[in-house]
Amino acid sequence: MQRSELAAPRELIRRVLEEELRPDAAASAEFFSVHASGMFYAQCYVGRVQYHIGVGRTPYPAEVSGQPPGEPESRLAWLRHEAWMYVDAVLYAVPDERDVHFANVMRLAGRFVDERCVLIWLHGPREQPKRVALPTAENVAALRAGRWPGL
Repeated sequence: MQRSELAAPRELIRRVLEEELRPDAAASAEFFSVHASGMFYAQCYVGRVQYHIGVGRTPYPAEVSGQPPGEPESRLAWLRHEAWMYVDAVLYAVPDERDVHFANVMRLAGRFVDERCVLIWLHGPREQPKRVALPTAENVAALRAGRWPGL
């Protein structure tokens, strides 16, 4: 990713962070282009909790994801994706904070779903099964409300 290509994602990410989290999250945002494939990362803080946003311009590596999850329609969407992004909150130490940060992650993710999105994937901890949802209006509304569709 060239420096000029980073400008638009940076401003979009800063705006979403400010609107969905708070101004100090946007102000703390740092941006990295760390891989020749065009992988782009942003990180920011909400208090002492670190948030990551990553964008990959190539398919998610099959050796990491394993078999495509979900129903046939979801598996087909997984197989035809051309790029991906993730949103995550890390380093929160207080278990009671999990729900707050999970809702923040869902709201942030919901802001980045657009007409190009083919599938929404909730990876979660290793012991949790992978969950997928198609980017329907109802599912995107759930994300924007801070919850995973169907939970």
